[in-house]
Formats: sequence, C-alpha cells, structure tokens
Amino acid sequence: MAEVSGRQSIGQRDNQQDRFEIVYDRKDDPDTSILLLIADGMGGHVGGEVAAELAVKTFRHHFTQVSQATRPLQRLRDSLQAANAAIAARVAEDDTLSGMGCTMIGALKRQNRLYWISVGDSVLYLFRDGALRRLNADHSVYGELMELVAEGRMAKADADKNPRRNALRSALVGGTVPLVDDGSIDLEKRDLVILATDGIDTLGEDDLARLLADENRTDVRTLTAMTLQAVESRQRPRQDNTSVIIYRHRTVGETSVAGPPLWSSGQSAQRLTRSSVSFVLLVVFASIAIALLVVYFALLRPGDPALPGADDAPAEAESAPAQPGEGVIAPPPGPETTPRVTPDTGSNGTIDGAPRAPDSDALPDGGPDGGLPEDTPQGTPGGPDAPAPEAPDDGAEIPSVTETDG
Repeated sequence: MAEVSGRQSIGQRDNQQDRFEIVYDRKDDPDTSILLLIADGMGGHVGGEVAAELAVKTFRHHFTQVSQATRPLQRLRDSLQAANAAIAARVAEDDTLSGMGCTMIGALKRQNRLYWISVGDSVLYLFRDGALRRLNADHSVYGELMELVAEGRMAKADADKNPRRNALRSALVGGTVPLVDDGSIDLEKRDLVILATDGIDTLGEDDLARLLADENRTDVRTLTAMTLQAVESRQRPRQDNTSVIIYRHRTVGETSVAGPPLWSSGQSAQRLTRSSVSFVLLVVFASIAIALLVVYFALLRPGDPALPGADDAPAEAESAPAQPGEGVIAPPPGPETTPRVTPDTGSNGTIDGAPRAPDSDALPDGGPDGGLPEDTPQGTPGGPDAPAPEAPDDGAEIPSVTETDG
C-alpha cells in the first residue's frame, strides 16, 4: 500500500468548505500512480462547499475517465478546464450561486516523478533532507508582494502587514482563469509531498518543517494528525478550514500487479468502443448493400435459372417496361462518420484565453524508458521558491477508488 494520508479540520468556522480526494490507480499496488486533489471553496457558506465539491469530483472524473491525453501535464490541464466549466454550468443553472469558486491543486505521483497543476493560494510543498520548499506559485496578493520582497523592492514585514495580502488573483470561478501554475519534478526516496489549503498558514513554514522532521512521527497518518493538531493549538480567532494530504515516496521498482493500469485501460476502452461501433456500422451497411445488389441482379437477369418459370415466359416480356415499383431498388445509404472533437485547453497555456508558458512537454517521444518526453514547469512563477529543474519524463501513457488514508 502506498504511504499517503489526508485529514481535515473545520477550525473556527461554521462549515467545512475544503474538499480533498486521494485516487489510486491500483490500490493494491504499492507503486501505483496516485492522483491527489485539494480545493478550498469561497463564495458564501453554500457556494464555497458546492464549488469545491464540484471541482474535485469533476477533476477526478475527467482525469480518470474522459481525458484522451497521454501526457501527464496535458491531462491535468484538461481536467482543470473541465472543473472550471462545471462551475460555470452550475452557476448558469442557479443564480443564487453566483460568485462561488475555489482554489485547486491536482498532483499526480507517477513512478518516480510528481506532476502538478494549481490555481489560487493552496500550497504544494516538498520536504526533502530536512528542508521544506514550496513547489507551486502563490496566486494571492501576498504571493505578488513576496515577489517584490525577493527583488528587494519591499520589506517582508510590510508584505506581512498588507491588508489585502489574502485576496486571490486567480481561482476557478467559471470564467477566464488569469493564472495557472503547472510543473513537474523528480522524487527521491523518503521525500514528503504535502498539499494543504491556506489554513495551514497559521502554523508557518518553519514550524511545519520542524514537525515533519521529527523522527518519532514517521507514519504519514501521524504526520497529518499532528499537523492539524499544531494548527488548532494556536487557537487563532476565526481559524480557517485546514485540509492536509501527505504522501511519502518510495523508490519505484517492478510493479506488483499484472495487467494494464486502470486509467490507461479506461482510456483505451473508450477509444476501442468508438472504433468498434464505427466498424460494426460499416459492416452492417456493407452487408445490406451486397444483399440488395444480389437481389437486384437475381430479379432482372433474363434466363436466370434462379427465377422459376423463366424458360416459359413470352420473349416479348423481356423487353416490356417495368411496372411502377418493380425492378428498381434504391441504393443503400453509405456509412456515416462522426467527427472527433478534440478538447480545447485554451491557447498560450490558459483556460479561456489567459496566458501561460509554452507547453514544454510537447517534445518528441523518447524518455530514458522510451516513454513520455520531459514535462518542465509551466505557468506563472510566484512562490518564494521556484521549482527545481526537472529530469526527463519517465513514461508515456497514464495509465478509481478514493481513500482518505493509504
């Protein structure tokens, strides 16, 4: 079983507007691919819950059942776009939900590599060798202010006191998404990957790093529980909801499960179904056409021994005009083809037209294992730490049971 766990705290709020899911490709395979999803809702008590729930469920369904993309980052982008479209459709159906939205992180652990896509201020951390660093960009005003701090144009104390520091610059609200961050990085043995909503900011990165480094808390279930306990112990008034997912990486070896991965087989099955239907229709139409042609020639050929009494018919009957409705068979309709529709993920790496860096994973195939080309970080850099340079991609096809603990 893979080492992964997720937990939530409602904090000092009236309701829980965070949602998360842990989706295994094969639950009984310790080296399985794992999809980690987390969302923080906004837009009122009802709206925030609806948006976060809808985004997570739609993202999961599209990633595991719908997307035709075989490259991990493109599949994540497709799924994020689907989640945003689902929010737009729900708001169109119910105007009382107008203004609802959510942050979103989708992270895929596949073999020894982590891929991610994110919008908003929920955090994606990597803890390695006692050091904690943020992998994804911060799309809040605070993230923008920290860029100024890094450039020496603002003091960190001023950024920390800014009254608008928690305002979001990008989120899934059903319209254009201004900022989208994505990327990938190689994982090493015993790396910890942490996804969390912004309620974890109460703890602070230094305290979180010390907690994760405690050798007595090696089990990921214990780590998630202790992390939330540390947040709650601060007793901050109006403490926000906090959700945490922690995954510990192990070096991937030979898979322990025979047969194709479920995600890829689901994708292949969809393609096979479409191809099979088209082939069957073609065979049916062709068979009907052949049968009608056989009947046509059997009825019209003079002296055909298959027609009883043909030898006794008067000679002039051969040249007599056909009676209405006799001897005329309409040609069968040809097979119809259904045009394929390719999901549009937007131009320049955005949803609905917002800019994004060029898709660097669209290189010719040829990773070290004959699989996917390298996926390099995309989107808008903006966290205190930029993603590390990535190693070559390690597979071509992305190959659905949800658990909160693994």
